[in-house]
Amino acid sequence: MKNIEQVLKQAIKDTGLTHYAISKATGVQARSLDRFMDGTQSLRLDKAALLAMHLNLELKRKGR
Repeated sequence: MKNIEQVLKQAIKDTGLTHYAISKATGVQARSLDRFMDGTQSLRLDKAALLAMHLNLELKRKGR
């Protein structure tokens, strides 16, 4: 099972968009995206939420 970070990174890659383009659409700084994608920095939860909304992702409780 993938964690939130892995899902978010894959969704960013799958867009085919530049970090700059995603930054313009979400307000998350491109440099923060660069660092997140290369694993040198985490994202704040509010920034991850902005990206998730832009990428049409949602967090759901796993069925029991």
